[in-house]
This record gives sequence, structure tokens and C-alpha cells, in this order.
Amino acid sequence: LDAYLSAGLAEKSLGYLSRAEKVYKQGIKQNSNFYLFYLDLGSIYEDMGKYSKAEEMYRIGIEKKSVEEQGYIKLIRLFKSHFQGRTDELDHIFKNAIEKTKNIDIMKEYAGFLEDRKQYRDAWIYWQEVASRSKNPLLAQKEVDRLSRILGVPKNKQ
Repeated sequence: LDAYLSAGLAEKSLGYLSRAEKVYKQGIKQNSNFYLFYLDLGSIYEDMGKYSKAEEMYRIGIEKKSVEEQGYIKLIRLFKSHFQGRTDELDHIFKNAIEKTKNIDIMKEYAGFLEDRKQYRDAWIYWQEVASRSKNPLLAQKEVDRLSRILGVPKNKQ
């Protein structure tokens, strides 16, 4: 399996996207349950401008290993870059990613997404969670304080 990953990465780094695509497809034929083949193939499709195919591969990769945050991060970035009109679906992806991975970076990104949607209370809740779980909560606490002022939340209620 590593040979397919290495060969696909080499082809991609040389700019041979079609050849990389073929390598990853061969890898999938060898082991259709290995999630990294799907994520890497999704990246190839994204580089080719085939965004719907990239989405499909990322989703299959996530299905194969739902606790791995890399697939969710790729899917989130794809949606933010190329599917801006599908914000409700992106919201659902964020929620699934957080539920499955508990990843703080995804929580931070989701809080920013919620704030962009003017959902300040929900963003505030996520920033509080980030602040409580972070090793260095200073940045998150600043966001909690800033949103508290926007929401009119007294200091003793934070």
C-alpha cells in the first residue's frame, strides 16, 4: 500500500496528475478499504478542477475512517473554496467532523464559520469549548470575551 501512496505522491509532485490518478485507482483495486487512497485521489481531482469527484472521494475516505480528521479538513476546505453556496451542507460537515474527531482546530474553524453566518451565540459556545480544552486558551478566551461583548453577556455569566 505504501508503494502506491509513494508512487502517487511522486507523480503528483512532478505534475503528472493523470498518472497519479491511475496509481491511486490501482491502490484502491488492491485495498478498497484504505482511506488514504481516497483522500489522495480527492486531492488529485481537486487539483484537476474536478470538484464533485473530489467531494465524492473525500466522503468515501471519511466513510472508511470517520475518526480521522484529515478527510474532514479536506472536505471542509473544498466546500469553503469551491462550494460556497452550500453552507447548510458545510454546517452539517462541520458538526459531523467535531462529533467524530473532537478536533480543536476544526472547532475553531467552525466557530469562525458560525460567526460569518452571524450566529454569534453558537460561535461563542464553540469558542468556550475550545478555551476549556486548549493547552493555550488565551486566543480562544479573547474570542469568547469579544463575542460576549457582542452578545451583551455579563462577565460573571461566561
